[in-house]
Amino acid sequence: MTTQDGGMVAGVADRLTCESSRRLLAALERFRGPDGIIRRHAFGPEDLWPWLGGIAINQWSEQRGDYVYRLFGTHLAENLGRDLTGLTFGEWPDPVARIMRDQADLVRRTGAVVVSHYRLKVIERDGRIEDRVQTQEKVVVAIAYAAEGPPDAVLVHVDQTRGDLSVLHAHMNATDGSCWCVAGGPVDEGCPIAPRPRSA
Repeated sequence: MTTQDGGMVAGVADRLTCESSRRLLAALERFRGPDGIIRRHAFGPEDLWPWLGGIAINQWSEQRGDYVYRLFGTHLAENLGRDLTGLTFGEWPDPVARIMRDQADLVRRTGAVVVSHYRLKVIERDGRIEDRVQTQEKVVVAIAYAAEGPPDAVLVHVDQTRGDLSVLHAHMNATDGSCWCVAGGPVDEGCPIAPRPRSA
């Protein structure tokens, strides 16, 4: 975990563009145990109320060989048009599912926070497609359901503002509309957000 460098927010502060993401990471910091791991029993829905509709929790299932949605927020379900609770990453197209598994595996293995940005075309209820670039920010954090042992799940929050964030235009153009970064450096080739220098 990254407690020594100021916590989860400090690790990805240079790539967070949504205030709600910053506030959520600061809130989650309070639930870390002595081993630096956030245990699922340490927080309840009321603790994450401002973000709850945009939160998903995915737990690794050996039996199913994939991550299972233990929670799929109401805003996520509304935007997708269905509730994925109890289903797996396999519900997504293969390229998307592969990225989500890679992110979850990395977060569980290293304890780092992942930040993703996606360019969207929003389809309105009347069928009209917006003709402007919009972006969505996602953060992925490791958690554990068990009282002991390593993280076996991830908490994912998708910011619902979907604003036109000018700071991300170069970011999106350089990475063909989708990019994800891990605390300490970018993952996608061409990501214009340079890693922050680490303090000695």
